[in-house]
Amino acid sequence: MRLRTKLIAYFVVIALLVPIVGAAAVSRIRTINGSVQELSDRAVPRLRAAERLGEIQRTQEVAALSFQATGRDEDRQRYLQLSEQFDAELARLKGLDQTDRGKELLQNIAAERARFTNAGTQLITARQTVDRNLANLRTKDDEMVQQLNKIRARFVSSGSGSDIGNIPVSLRNQVNDLLLGTEGMLHQVAVQFQIASSYVLAPNDDLKQQFDTASSLFASSFNIANTAGGPEDRAILVGVQSSFRQFETSARAMMSAADITKRAREVFPEASAKIGGLLTSYIDWQSQQVTSARDASASTLSGANQLLIAMTVLAFAMAAGLGLVFARAITHPIAHLRDIADRVSTGDLENVEISVDSQDEIGDLAASFRRMVASIKFLMMSGADEESAHEEDGLDVRAAS
Repeated sequence: MRLRTKLIAYFVVIALLVPIVGAAAVSRIRTINGSVQELSDRAVPRLRAAERLGEIQRTQEVAALSFQATGRDEDRQRYLQLSEQFDAELARLKGLDQTDRGKELLQNIAAERARFTNAGTQLITARQTVDRNLANLRTKDDEMVQQLNKIRARFVSSGSGSDIGNIPVSLRNQVNDLLLGTEGMLHQVAVQFQIASSYVLAPNDDLKQQFDTASSLFASSFNIANTAGGPEDRAILVGVQSSFRQFETSARAMMSAADITKRAREVFPEASAKIGGLLTSYIDWQSQQVTSARDASASTLSGANQLLIAMTVLAFAMAAGLGLVFARAITHPIAHLRDIADRVSTGDLENVEISVDSQDEIGDLAASFRRMVASIKFLMMSGADEESAHEEDGLDVRAAS
């Protein structure tokens, strides 16, 4: 291999060390970039989505309880809007998180969310039922009072005691029964109204039993009045009985709504608390993922720095080693040829061996040295022969003389 070719090969090897070190650096940078990409594309968005779900959950719980307490429609609308937002955010989070642990936590959240939503809907519906039937209750109460007052107004005393004394005893007893039944019905309607209202605020079995008792007493009072009344009175009492049926239906609907509210209020905060706990667990887990990814990136960066330093040192060592080998390949034969030249210059041509046989410019130089030494030896041998011949001729001349 020619010397120029060796130089080119040496520089090519050195040049190849650069992309090798660069490739190692790029590989580590890609690993770090992957970790950062994982943080920016998945872990951080998942963490923010979970925090957003917790905020929506708390706000929606407040909206439902506020509507149940006040009946304001803006609270109901707010509850429905937040429900849609929560479902959309949860669906997005499920799309972001495909890990087994994440799926498990999100599935549990969805299950508790179903309980929460069902209880919240019951609270909303129960409050609407109470408001609707309470309005009907008041309307029917007013109708019965007006109708029964018509009966009472027909028998208001307007004469002297002697006039009353002229009324037959049987008729007076019949009027008394009619008025007694009328007053009884008015009283039992007022009692049922009060019981239904109290039951909505604090449901209990005693109030329900009292309501049923009042219903029976109303029926007894109605029968007394209906038996004692005349045709005109019975016509009014038919209307009273119809209004009372609607009144009682609304009252019982209010009481049923109160029972639903009581059960829902037990489930609603429990489900909300479980959702909050699951979201906290999810956030903690995601925070651990972020911390792990951050630590992994830091570790990878540290490893990349160490690798780059090590590879750079190795590259310098390889370059130095190759340089030493290449320099020795050039300087060693040249030094050998220098020593030969020194010996030749002093006339020492004995045992001169040039042990350089490389196939490059140094080898060509060694070959030239060999030819030069051979030529010098030949010239010295030729000079010695001529000198011997001259000496022999001189001896012959002296002998002849």
